[in-house]
Amino acid sequence: MPLLVSFFILFYLILPASASPFPDVPEDAWYAPYVEEVAQDGIIEGYPDGRYGSWDPVNRAELSKVIVNLQKNLTQQ
Repeated sequence: MPLLVSFFILFYLILPASASPFPDVPEDAWYAPYVEEVAQDGIIEGYPDGRYGSWDPVNRAELSKVIVNLQKNLTQQ
């Protein structure tokens, strides 16, 4: 599932210029700008402790929330 989310991030985004808001996402990580973009758009919120959880498994509820947030974001544009 994390790979699925990574592909989603790659297809959805344009490379932004600034750093990630999550402490567990290194600024020099290839995926950092994509994580920042989905966080700014409200598609991904991260965990309550402030982590993004790049390598954590994604369960059905989390993936469902991402899909709903994406749909809301796309309909607002």
